[in-house]
Amino acid sequence: MLRIHLHYAKPGMKLALPVPNPQSPDRSLLSAGYEISGRAITRMQDLGVRELIVRYPGLEVLDDYINPQVLQHRSALAEDLRKTLDTLQRSATAKLPYEEYLKQIAGLVEELLTNPAAVLFMDQVQDDDHWMLEHGSAVAYLSLLMGLRLDWYLIRQRRKLTADYARQVGNLGVGAMLHDIGLLHLEPEVIERYQETGDESDPDWQAHVRVGYELVRSQLEPSAAINILHHHQRYDGSGFPSQQAADGRNLSLAGDRIHIYPRITALADAFDELRHPAKNQWMPAVRAIGMLLDEPRVRWFDPYVLQAFLEVVPPYPPGVPVRLNDGRWAVPIDHTSEDPCRPPVQIIENPDHLEAASSGDDSASQPQTVDLREHPELHIAEAEGADVSMDNFDPPELDHLMEGAAPSPRAAALS
Repeated sequence: MLRIHLHYAKPGMKLALPVPNPQSPDRSLLSAGYEISGRAITRMQDLGVRELIVRYPGLEVLDDYINPQVLQHRSALAEDLRKTLDTLQRSATAKLPYEEYLKQIAGLVEELLTNPAAVLFMDQVQDDDHWMLEHGSAVAYLSLLMGLRLDWYLIRQRRKLTADYARQVGNLGVGAMLHDIGLLHLEPEVIERYQETGDESDPDWQAHVRVGYELVRSQLEPSAAINILHHHQRYDGSGFPSQQAADGRNLSLAGDRIHIYPRITALADAFDELRHPAKNQWMPAVRAIGMLLDEPRVRWFDPYVLQAFLEVVPPYPPGVPVRLNDGRWAVPIDHTSEDPCRPPVQIIENPDHLEAASSGDDSASQPQTVDLREHPELHIAEAEGADVSMDNFDPPELDHLMEGAAPSPRAAALS
């Protein structure tokens, strides 16, 4: 299967996975095996479908990475968030379906644990009509992926709890899904000002974490609510909100004084903010990851969480076409955190014509695989419609950061 932008869709291509209906996420707009028509392409453009997953001979190795059950659970979680946003916009005192959140997250987690190859972050394949919905869904999903990879660290950081309970990620997912809920009750001009400037020092905008916390704290478990309050805390102590020390000074939390859940959500939030700075805009994943690894951002995050992030967020996701610096088009077929920007790739046709995908011809010649780690003269030059030649980064060295962040028996409040 091949994941392509709708721009590259051609009549005659066959879908490898269903296309979710943006207007009804629990239903499919088009089913797997459907042969795309010109009329269907126009309809998908009108509905905001961004990408398709189509059949492509020789790429069966990717089938495990793009799991339809995972996509279904993500859609169900997004629908829960949609209902919550609509409800809280009408009434700040509305009751939240907390148990339903946990049920949906449990289903998603079970599917991820059953299909380990699917535990890689993939953007949604469609745009959404509510910016908070798309952002909240992405942050929740990425937080869960990191939380599952960090089960040993959750146990160490939540020592007051039994190991089985400490490693659970249900409340991590709930808090991450609702992390920006306080924005619903800020003045529109405050949000517009932030979207124009990106100025996180604006006290009016900073207020959203306390507003959101007060909005839901009585309905959520403390560890989920604290995720909402502290998802802008930074590991180096430069985040917010501040707390008043005994001597009257205002201090932000730092290090493992920050609960492990918001440490995870903070990184997921920062990545998605960089990746999607505004509606219908995006930054290539490799560029966003590289920015997170640069100073000063790299010190904003727990290095153990950052390592887990690199394990589940590929700069070049398997199944998404890229162009090499020698002009050939290829598709990554695996991801390794040891050298993220040099994955093994399989050479394919130019996405502008993709004859094999259009014709459904399974008799194509033997595919050529190139491991970029073995070919230093090659690199990925174009991805997601952007020139990324200058965005590829060397394998990050996080050991020096981890030396100062050894797991401590001291746990943050509200484990």
